[in-house]
Amino acid sequence: FKSEITERSPQYFDYHALRCLVPADRALNLLPVEVASELLSRIARNDATLGSSFAIVNPQPVYFADLCERISIVYGFGVLPAESFSAMNAVDRAFHERAAEFTGCFTEFSGPPDLNAYEAAGLSPETVVFDEDAQLELLESFFRHQEAVRDARERRIADLPARITRREVAREGAGLTYYVAGTEGPAVVLLNALGQGLEFWYRLIDRLMERNRVVIWELRGTISPPPPFGLADHVNDLDAILRNENIETCHLVSWCTGAKIAIDFYLRRPQAVQSMAFLNSTFKCQGSPEELDTSYEHNLEFLCRSVVRRPAMAAAIMKTFQAQGEGNELNVLESADSEEMSSKVLSALNADLKSWALAPFKTEETTLNYAHQLVDFWSNDIRSKAGEVLAPVLLMSAELDQIVSPASSQMATELLPHARHVHVRAATHYCLYERPEFVARLLSGFFQSSAEVSVADDITAAALS
Repeated sequence: FKSEITERSPQYFDYHALRCLVPADRALNLLPVEVASELLSRIARNDATLGSSFAIVNPQPVYFADLCERISIVYGFGVLPAESFSAMNAVDRAFHERAAEFTGCFTEFSGPPDLNAYEAAGLSPETVVFDEDAQLELLESFFRHQEAVRDARERRIADLPARITRREVAREGAGLTYYVAGTEGPAVVLLNALGQGLEFWYRLIDRLMERNRVVIWELRGTISPPPPFGLADHVNDLDAILRNENIETCHLVSWCTGAKIAIDFYLRRPQAVQSMAFLNSTFKCQGSPEELDTSYEHNLEFLCRSVVRRPAMAAAIMKTFQAQGEGNELNVLESADSEEMSSKVLSALNADLKSWALAPFKTEETTLNYAHQLVDFWSNDIRSKAGEVLAPVLLMSAELDQIVSPASSQMATELLPHARHVHVRAATHYCLYERPEFVARLLSGFFQSSAEVSVADDITAAALS
């Protein structure tokens, strides 16, 4: 969690402590495993204990306030107990939601613990040593392990382009390049957002490729070939790649604009689609309710339609977007309001993503091509087709998504016959990059449950009914 926040705002924890909603007088009873094992085995060998119950406890519980101090020492930032939600800001509440299972282990100790287990085992309670030094040593071992896991992940991500296989399929006189990661398990085909590179997916691919054969490519049309290159062309590309890889059935996972490609492909070849997952998806089209549009979508539509009508505007629009990506660092001292600042931090764009997100506006040509692609995208209305999608569908939206409204996913959930919607709090449009472990677990669980449903049988049953 600390890493996620510092990737958005490196200085946040230099000036703000993390507050956890556990009363300071609550305690966690921690007992060294060798002591617990010794107590259990001695009591089991004592015939006089038959039919009795014993509590295996540490005579000295660890109070939450003391644990916060020790976590602060080891992890290098302030951790404090909070008595109520009113004492917490948006960052604190985001952590509280994720740590609920852990914080729920703390209980109120109203009196001395029951030490009958020590008497029955013939051990003195004083033999239990789990003092401050022992606790610090344990926490340091946790921290070292977490750092090692994170460092190993970063090395794998850096090496990922070299670990995936580059392949090509001929498409209308041109080569379509795509990539395959992993060699075993069900096929998972990733449909990227229009105009975006593959970097957003690398962390998630790293997790998915452990159990799946993953296929991905950069959607064409922004860099090359130039317009016209619309939604139907992307569906044709997907079809060609699956046939080239001899993939008979797969899970389609799309991000942002990719959902419409997935739906149109499903309607063409339903037997090839085991399930579909739509991450932070937009279904915007001509005639769709304006209240489903974010401010970003509203402004982007105006600019794209303008540049399509007047291509000479591409240079000005390119410079506008590039300027927005510069000098946009958060100043964690600019506001005395902790709630306001923490909300900005949670909503902020991860520093790694800033240059990648601006890829469609790299040149005048890409800006113009991207505008054409989006205008074509908005001309496609999937609302009337949604009822024909009989495969299981998972839609994930994010509370702090400033690109696509969560209401868009909710609308699609109501239109798709076999859909469910997961709304992730304190997450952004780039949740797949910022929380890859969470998204990978969510997808893996969904793939497993959807594997129990036969798509072909589902289609046949629906036709018969």
